[in-house]
Amino acid sequence: MEYESYHRNPINKFIHTICIPLIVITTINFVRMLTKNINKMNTEMFILILTLYYLKEYNFFIWSVMLTYYLSAIIISDIWMIKRHQHKIETVIVFTTAWIMQFIGHYIEGNRPALFDSITTSFTQAPLYSLNNVINLSLKDI
Repeated sequence: MEYESYHRNPINKFIHTICIPLIVITTINFVRMLTKNINKMNTEMFILILTLYYLKEYNFFIWSVMLTYYLSAIIISDIWMIKRHQHKIETVIVFTTAWIMQFIGHYIEGNRPALFDSITTSFTQAPLYSLNNVINLSLKDI
């Protein structure tokens, strides 16, 4: 996986493993806040379309894992926004902190973020990378 080549330092890997899911969840929070008058199903439809990339590039197993990943992020977002009265402020703080931490990780590693080379690759590969660090999907063999 090309994205992995940007993250060799263990500290940077750890930061990304934690911060990427936080960015995914807070991005969902932002979308939900901005589109609160639009049917909630729009987020789920977007996720379904997004995950078709994984089916095209990998296989059914990776697609199903990533669909589960994103649907879990939606559930966490829903719970967060229902249970926390300060969810708007918390979303901004967590989103900003997660991005800052990732840039600190790249500073520690001495390597620029993949985002600067390909925003599309970063958008699709970052969640897969973070999940791979947790459950080891053996993506090198796919």
